[in-house]
Amino acid sequence: NLKKKWPNIHYHIVGNPKTKKDLLFLANKYQVVDNVTIHGQVKGKLELAKAYQTADVFIILSENQADGDVEGFGIVILEANYFSLPAIGAKGCGIEDAIMDDMNGYLVNGKSYKDIEKNIDKILKNKDRLQISTKKHVKNFSWDKIIKQII
Repeated sequence: NLKKKWPNIHYHIVGNPKTKKDLLFLANKYQVVDNVTIHGQVKGKLELAKAYQTADVFIILSENQADGDVEGFGIVILEANYFSLPAIGAKGCGIEDAIMDDMNGYLVNGKSYKDIEKNIDKILKNKDRLQISTKKHVKNFSWDKIIKQII
């Protein structure tokens, strides 16, 4: 559905590729295999920085699992924000603590492509402003500020 609006959209998947076969199956099934790259684990900080710096939107649609596994705070969102990359995250898990709507990204219903599409569009239309506000937002999570909050 997103490809209809943005024909050149490309989804880069970075991280542990435990479900690579399943993801490739789905990409083939929905005829988007040419729009998806599964990078797997990045080799170092520079490669990770490049991944963030070359993206337009960071998306993490975590779900609470039946076995009790749940996304915690979502520090990866702050990593993306450090590189001025706005994020889209799913409601209903720890990610909600890392995203402030219209500051460093948007919270969405992770099962609603329309909600995701609407918020990708918001980010693309407001990219310059959001790049500045993501940098401001991430500074709230520096160790000196966190320590003061704890104390």
